[in-house]
Amino acid sequence: MRRAEERSKEFRRMVDSAFRIARPKALYRISRIGSRGEDAVVIDDQTFRSRVLAVNLQSVYRVFPFAVTSGRELEEWSNSLGGA
Repeated sequence: MRRAEERSKEFRRMVDSAFRIARPKALYRISRIGSRGEDAVVIDDQTFRSRVLAVNLQSVYRVFPFAVTSGRELEEWSNSLGGA
């Protein structure tokens, strides 16, 4: 039990550090749906083959593709931890 408590405290310290270090970044754009089929949707000249996506986007004409990262700072910090 004691080892589990120690690991729990160590994990909490790491989470606290990560929250202080992370610099999240995000970007998005407004895109129009070009065409659609039963199992594909074209967004900004990129074809996405997915029946589920085609059904979910059936009644919309624009989407908001996005990308999110926790930031380079957090990756650099995590690499400095070694095998921890």
